[in-house]
Amino acid sequence: MKKAHNFNVPILLLLFLCASYQATLPDQVIEIFRHGARGPIVSYDPQWSSSELGQLTKTGMVEQYNLGKALAEKYPNLVASGYNPNDVYVLANYVQRCIESTMVQVSSMFRGTTSTLKDSSPKSMQASLIAEYESLLPASEASRGDYVPVKVNVVSTEDEKLFFNGKDAGYCNKMSDYINENQNSPKMKEAWSIFQDPVKQANAQLPENKKITSMTSLVTAFDAFIADVFDKRPLPGGITDSKLIESLNYGSAYDIYLREQSQLIQRQLGSFNTLEGILEQMANFRAGKNAKKLALYGGHDKNLYSILAAFGVITEECLLADYASHTKDETLPYPNCQYPGFASHIIFEFYNDTSSPYVKFYYNDVLVPLCNGQDSCSYQDFKVLAHSAGGNNTPDSWNKQCGNKKIHVWMIIVPVIGGIVIIGLVIGWIYLKKRAAKRLRVTEKVRENIEVEIKIEEPNPVASSSDLTSITQSNQPAKIENQTKKVEMIL
Repeated sequence: MKKAHNFNVPILLLLFLCASYQATLPDQVIEIFRHGARGPIVSYDPQWSSSELGQLTKTGMVEQYNLGKALAEKYPNLVASGYNPNDVYVLANYVQRCIESTMVQVSSMFRGTTSTLKDSSPKSMQASLIAEYESLLPASEASRGDYVPVKVNVVSTEDEKLFFNGKDAGYCNKMSDYINENQNSPKMKEAWSIFQDPVKQANAQLPENKKITSMTSLVTAFDAFIADVFDKRPLPGGITDSKLIESLNYGSAYDIYLREQSQLIQRQLGSFNTLEGILEQMANFRAGKNAKKLALYGGHDKNLYSILAAFGVITEECLLADYASHTKDETLPYPNCQYPGFASHIIFEFYNDTSSPYVKFYYNDVLVPLCNGQDSCSYQDFKVLAHSAGGNNTPDSWNKQCGNKKIHVWMIIVPVIGGIVIIGLVIGWIYLKKRAAKRLRVTEKVRENIEVEIKIEEPNPVASSSDLTSITQSNQPAKIENQTKKVEMIL
């Protein structure tokens, strides 16, 4: 007799595994990502029109669409219930390519779910973006038509501190001083010699007016090259060697690191506000106050670079070590030490276990150990690490180190009150001056009238001279007194 199979065992095992998988999903996800592929920032390659410079390309839109889709698949527990602004916070840097990248990613992430927004259809900007990038999607993806409206908050230039971008908006006044110091440092001069081989190789193909003559021009050239690569356009000079392009990438990344991240204080000031924002999101979630299960921030490469440098994921040493291995076609010793390219992203996973909460850190979907080589950091250790990376600053100390003047309430109230007082005094002075002038004019007019009356009054022909004198002496003061009273009444 054959033994009957118990089909309940594998089913129960599958359910257990699924439950275990669901239990390992994070309770909160915080993502900071760079915009998708764009046109060059400056006019180096004539293939790009002025209207395309710095703008998100269709390829960049597709990058963000795919990233949003991948995140939805990775974190189904956070998106399956649909988009609700009470649970999801989305913030974009004020630059247009960041706004568009953020909108595309979030639209893709919540595609096919529901939305609590009152709008019955996506807003006009969202709809126009969808029409642009959907033309590049597979037919099965493009024909679904199941997008839901989402809300993207946009940071203003005054609040650029959250997306601190090196020298953008001049929010940290001293940062430009540090960049200028580094620009003239011996290391910067040494960098030019380190990357001479790829520079010479590129210059052998580039036209005379496009040749690379400094580290700054290397960054400009590479920015144009990588835009061409992503948009499938021919590179200047007919360059096609992918290894050469990657070598120039290392040169560009190293130059930007030396200028903007090489000093400890730069890494601390550059990462402080963003890290504080992340810690605030976690604290709110843990306290159940304004808790967001998803917090998404769309910005620039430098926003990611500041955090990666502050955490030591990218350093001067690892960039040079990886470049040396790259030139020899060897395995990279520091695979995570990579400049954040288009659509790069950092993810903080927060597991809010009531007894032992912990955090995991990912860079471009690769788990990066931050705490003593461990895959995760306890929540407490992560707070210590984040505060330390930001220089253990407070908003006041950050402003002080940046050379920013702190605005106190009294600094606003006192000038306003002082201005009101001054205006009141001026108005009062003008009023009194006009009143005095009017009084003077009336007095002079009355005196003129008195003098005329005295002159035209005829003496009595039968009166003696003594009588005339007495009449004149007795009447004149009375007339003046009466006229004076009239003046006072008028005034």
